[in-house]
Amino acid sequence: MAVEPWFALFYAFLLGRDASAESGKDAGKYWEARFEREVFNGVTQPNRFNDSKYRGLRRWFRYCGLGWHDSEDCFHPNPYDRIARKLPSIFQKTRDLPIDDFIARLSEECPELDDGHIFRRANPSWDPKKRVMTLGLAHALVDLHLAGLIVLSCPVDSDGWSIAKAAPPRDATHLKSDRVTSVRLAPGSRSNG
Repeated sequence: MAVEPWFALFYAFLLGRDASAESGKDAGKYWEARFEREVFNGVTQPNRFNDSKYRGLRRWFRYCGLGWHDSEDCFHPNPYDRIARKLPSIFQKTRDLPIDDFIARLSEECPELDDGHIFRRANPSWDPKKRVMTLGLAHALVDLHLAGLIVLSCPVDSDGWSIAKAAPPRDATHLKSDRVTSVRLAPGSRSNG
């Protein structure tokens, strides 16, 4: 069975740049050149990423639960479904995880997401010490919280990972800031995995 070498790496590349994948006639060529330049320092790869692969991957990303297409057919990374399927593996036998443990387990289960080994390969200058989630991951976690699958604990005095890029709505109980201290698996979420 042949493995598609660009699927996870290009997704991680888009995610790391907080970018969307457009559908215009020159979009594939633009991303082909940028991907080759920024990930491979301009060195041409065998079976290289190209315009045809770009167009196909945009459809597959949505199908695999890695994001959505807007009315202009622009793909927006949001790994909501990918993370929802992995919640049982991420939490294992616990229901609460400090944010650093959650990110560590998430990156093991989903290596194309923030801090995973594929993500780091696609985004070598990304700095986890800044503790700022990508736009796509931040949106996915806020959406999972709003759907009741997880509970994000964001106290006022938190110095945890930032979800500010997703502009999370504030509430009086959990989302008091845009910095996550811990993540709790909501009751009944194990069956959603």
